[in-house]
Amino acid sequence: MSIMINILKYRNSNKTPIGLDMGHASIKMIQMEEAEDRLAVYAADSVEFDPDIKADQRREFIVKTIREMVEKGNFRGREVVVSISNSDLKLKNLRVDSIEEEELQTLIHQEVAAQLGLDPEKDEIRYLVAGKVHHSGELKNEVIFMGAGSDTIKANIDMLIEAGVSPVGIDPVSNALQRSFVRSLRRQSDQTQVNFYIDIGSLYTTVLIGSNRQIHFIKQIPIAGDRFNTEVASELDISIGEAAILRSKIQQGQNESINAATKQAVVDAMTLSIEELAHEVSLCSRYYAVTFRGKRPERVFLAVGEAYENALSIALKKKLDMEMEISSPLKGLDISRTGKVLDPESPLCEWSVATGLSLKGCDLIQYTQENHERN
Repeated sequence: MSIMINILKYRNSNKTPIGLDMGHASIKMIQMEEAEDRLAVYAADSVEFDPDIKADQRREFIVKTIREMVEKGNFRGREVVVSISNSDLKLKNLRVDSIEEEELQTLIHQEVAAQLGLDPEKDEIRYLVAGKVHHSGELKNEVIFMGAGSDTIKANIDMLIEAGVSPVGIDPVSNALQRSFVRSLRRQSDQTQVNFYIDIGSLYTTVLIGSNRQIHFIKQIPIAGDRFNTEVASELDISIGEAAILRSKIQQGQNESINAATKQAVVDAMTLSIEELAHEVSLCSRYYAVTFRGKRPERVFLAVGEAYENALSIALKKKLDMEMEISSPLKGLDISRTGKVLDPESPLCEWSVATGLSLKGCDLIQYTQENHERN
């Protein structure tokens, strides 16, 4: 049960596995079709969680929802590549002399596992090599270790099997996020261009710095949409669900019936958390600059629904001094088969993770992160 299982090579269909993004606020499923050296979206579906759902009701809802999405949708097959929750994933950066497999495995057993709070004999720990760095006058290798408890992975797999699907791969959000950009950043200049990728979810914001060939930095920040909703709900004395709907209407411009005072109260309620998140992201930029001393990131791509939060975009642009761009993971793809699920007028940035998951193992995607998807 590897965190980064490679897609089984016996797949002879021209359909990719279903990318299953099990977020805290929604469940998204998308499947691609490979035809004549081109990709198209074969099927897609999305279901939102009730923001007020109880913790003990989530598993039953997920199982029921996934089963219905697969049975009623136009998906081909039952194989899925699923994201692992940020709350279940543990990260640790270390600078090491050697990146030989044997020596890194020794390091995992002697040092990394304990720092992650995991058992190296039972739990899953993988790594990726982020690049060369200067440390105390010496050239070292920056390595990002990722780990998750085997009990947690097994529980998720059991839940998926109960829902009637077959998990053939499990990926961290960061890896899926980067992969979603590989298809669109294909010019020669894009191969080495360093970018910020910021996935603003419900519970966590995932910050990724790298090119489409290399991940250099990953950070999980526990400030995201749920906190914004909670703060708006508290300020306006409404439920969290009502706060989420209100913010969504404002983001989408459906705010004719919302007065200016209410709009300002929504922004004011989120201001401190938005500033805190922007500050944390700016610290990621500083760490990258000091550690790698290479190309400065040129663009910031925002993903997931919170990318539409204008106040957040303004705060991030001010802190990072870079242009913000809402990601368009399905740009240029035929989405006509999906009916009303995918709006062709929208950037569809909330589909970035699901898209990256569906493209894992896709023959049309060149993906060469060193030691990124080691079995």
